[in-house]
Amino acid sequence: VEGNGTDLAVIRLDCENCSNRDGVTLVANFGTIAAGQTVSTHVLVSNSGAQTASLTAGALSGTGFALSGGFPGGTGSASYRGTTYPFCGPAPYSLSAGASCLLKLDYTAPATSATHVGSLTVNTASSTTASVSLSLSAGSTTLAMVSMTDCPNCGGGQREGEGTPTHDFGTVTIGT
Repeated sequence: VEGNGTDLAVIRLDCENCSNRDGVTLVANFGTIAAGQTVSTHVLVSNSGAQTASLTAGALSGTGFALSGGFPGGTGSASYRGTTYPFCGPAPYSLSAGASCLLKLDYTAPATSATHVGSLTVNTASSTTASVSLSLSAGSTTLAMVSMTDCPNCGGGQREGEGTPTHDFGTVTIGT
């Protein structure tokens, strides 16, 4: 067995709605929301290394994206996947070995329909890398957003385990 150890901090980012687009690049996908609306996600900043890291704000790019918790200063805490973590901040923030903190990232959809991309970068000191980044993706729409949910207790649908629910909407006239 061979390997390289480090006595530095090892900083990683994760988020509630992250995916690996190409198996390497982590992407926070906010989905498409109605113009003027805001959706948020928490970004978990973790130190799995052997040393405390100093975190400072790097950069945030992209239309509609903003940090509302964490850098440049955050107080309090929030739940992330069932565990409560403190917000990272104020900067510079010392993240101990084995510890994690949160950033709250918002996307507010502009007034026009479009797809938006950006990135969040957190600068690190005493770490294996000078910074860590997260790609961002979101969309805004001025069109109606329609969704259907089958609610067994709302009437009209079958209860769980009774097969595929069916609904008779009767005659629906489209237009005039």
